[in-house]
Amino acid sequence: MPTRSPRQPAAGQRSLDDLGTPLADLTFCVLDLETTGTSPADCAITEVGAVKLRGGECLGTFQTLVDPGCAIPPRITVLTGITEASTRDAPTIDAVLPALLEFLGGAVVVGHNVRFDLAFLGAALERAGRPPLGNRSVDTCALARRPSPPTFPAPRASTCSAIGEARSSTSARRATSGLGSAATSRPTTGGRSAACWPRPCASTTGSAAAPSRPL
Repeated sequence: MPTRSPRQPAAGQRSLDDLGTPLADLTFCVLDLETTGTSPADCAITEVGAVKLRGGECLGTFQTLVDPGCAIPPRITVLTGITEASTRDAPTIDAVLPALLEFLGGAVVVGHNVRFDLAFLGAALERAGRPPLGNRSVDTCALARRPSPPTFPAPRASTCSAIGEARSSTSARRATSGLGSAATSRPTTGGRSAACWPRPCASTTGSAAAPSRPL
């Protein structure tokens, strides 16, 4: 009788099960950046938003405007609401990086088209003379295009309150739009603040209907 060879994983993004740790024990950091354009080589970061969670529980949020050190095109202001005046007194990305890296720690970085955010973060690290980010990552854009499992655990109130806490920041709001994919699914497989210190999640429950970045 012929033996059946083990099924090989499909090409593309690895599953969360491939991370080697039970999903409930993984720490995720949902990250979203606003920028002056699409090229990490020629454009700069204008805002950072992040939410960290584990086991459906929010561990904290991180949000700050960033002085890009260059002009912000009018079309970008229309898209993000971020103006040169609003970033004039904000810290530079070099000043933000230490606190951001501490907040990220060893968490799995989650983002919608996360390669975009990681490319800008990587370029900022390189310009600052820092080593590249070694965190594992999950792209919710890829997850959204895969068939969903038949059942999902219900979102926890603390997860919803994390979304409510971050909705005042464009970037953090977009970051939290990927929160549901990371926290509640088991796939087969973003008033502004210039203070860049992590904050605990609010105790009040917010709405989970945060808009997502277009696919």
